Amino acid sequence: MPKLPAKRFLIALLLVAFFVRFAWVLYSPALPDQDFTAYHLLAVRLASGQGFTGTAGPTAFRPAGYPLLLAAGYFLVGSSFRVGQMLNVMLGTVTVFATYALVRRVFSERVGRLAAVLVALTPSLILYTAVLASENMATPFGLISILLVYQAFAKNQWRYLPPAGVFIGLAALARPGFLYYPAVVFFYAIFSRSPLTRTVKFTAVFSLFMLLAIAPWTIRNYLVFGELIPIATNGGFNLAISFNDEATGEYMGDITERTLGYAYDWQAYRLIGVDWTEPQIDAALSNAAREFIKEQPVQAILLIPAKLRFFLLDDVSGVFENISRPARATPAWVWSLLRMVAQVYYLAGLAFAVIGVWMGIFQKKYPSGILLLLPILYWCALHGIFLGTDRFHLPILPFIFAFSSLGAWSLWERYSQIAQRDKFGKEGA
Repeated sequence: MPKLPAKRFLIALLLVAFFVRFAWVLYSPALPDQDFTAYHLLAVRLASGQGFTGTAGPTAFRPAGYPLLLAAGYFLVGSSFRVGQMLNVMLGTVTVFATYALVRRVFSERVGRLAAVLVALTPSLILYTAVLASENMATPFGLISILLVYQAFAKNQWRYLPPAGVFIGLAALARPGFLYYPAVVFFYAIFSRSPLTRTVKFTAVFSLFMLLAIAPWTIRNYLVFGELIPIATNGGFNLAISFNDEATGEYMGDITERTLGYAYDWQAYRLIGVDWTEPQIDAALSNAAREFIKEQPVQAILLIPAKLRFFLLDDVSGVFENISRPARATPAWVWSLLRMVAQVYYLAGLAFAVIGVWMGIFQKKYPSGILLLLPILYWCALHGIFLGTDRFHLPILPFIFAFSSLGAWSLWERYSQIAQRDKFGKEGA
């Protein structure tokens, strides 16, 4: 890596990360579609004072965190899709900074620099900047939380844990899967051989402030629906898509028709033909999924590797999401090239990450590296249950490329040592 002072290197890299993402936003023909249209419309209604509503009234189907962030931008600047994209540019730049700040502490300055460069140039993270996906918010917030957790354990100071819990709570408001992240803190404490009292205290403080961060939204949901809904009412949808007679492990449409016999109105967040509330729909879909698991346990287990394959082995949905509803025509070869580059970049990163995990964790060179491995394992476990799609693995890409960087540097150091030894051997001869 260039021997630049750390501050100068970081400033240069953040400028690169920002302008690469900004350039892509200007070029991309993407317009909001599907989930991303919903986030945009919810944010528009929030910014105009209508509340978090669909066409039939208040809703809790979508996680509120990202629409709330978009709404803040819309309120200040105007309800333009471009405002959301520029927020994504800034969030992506923060992701690069947080990657560097975390990895340099856990591994080394060199590995931190390389990891930050790789994340800055990761095709899927750049491509999704033009898309109103909640992962744009969840990824940096989750990463900052892990950075603060590392600081808490490294310095044995619990004061880092309240902000860590708040950041993970905000990440959970964007992607509810983060709600179980206290398990990451707990297992990191266990693997770090932390005393029992510190393990319990640190996990409890982290959990408490995470719950405090989501509490206002949970209270709002209770006041609206009269039921305890921590974040959203879409868990049943995701579970039913994951476990049914036609499940493949990936997203499938018309799940309410397949399982309940009623079509779903995605603008009103209601079933068509029956007057069920959102919590009732959510419960019915959850029950249908549980019945499938109970009646066909073997098939349910066999779906796990399929979901993990969709979750882990592709990284090209960013290309599709940029062309699924384009504002203008762009050459087909551009998308084919981007698809190839994104997939090769990601698979190469995975290969080097395996080496990095072996070098850093299994050879115990960097024991604290387990903190970067746990989020990867966590999301794999979660998406062994819920449907997998490569968009959902965006929050773990910084961790994957952290290990990729460690693997690359470890191989380079070994090669340099061998080359130097051979050189001295020849000179001695």
